[in-house]
Amino acid sequence: MFIRRAREPGKGKLAPPGGFIDIGETAEAAACREVREELGAELAGLRFIGSEPNTYLYREVSYPTLDIFFAARLAPGAQPKALEDVASFGWFKASEVAEQDLAFPSMQAAWRKLLGS
Repeated sequence: MFIRRAREPGKGKLAPPGGFIDIGETAEAAACREVREELGAELAGLRFIGSEPNTYLYREVSYPTLDIFFAARLAPGAQPKALEDVASFGWFKASEVAEQDLAFPSMQAAWRKLLGS
């Protein structure tokens, strides 16, 4: 599942649900929280894919970030819906997602790792 970003940077591009980790929060807890905030759904079975350096442009300042990627399943009975910062979401076969459709280079690198290429 990917979301389509409703805001810049990357507006209109595909991305996994995500955002920034809060102080004192684990990466796993942040991933679950972001899916709740963006899709109103719970996750099950998180699996670490990897991390990738990135930059995030915010108010004309480019911030260095470390993006952390997980694969997961939705919890049984989850009914996702587009919420905060999400224009839409959808389920895609791997063959339907081109790297250039992903919002950030870090996501493209994680996608290659996930596909084993």
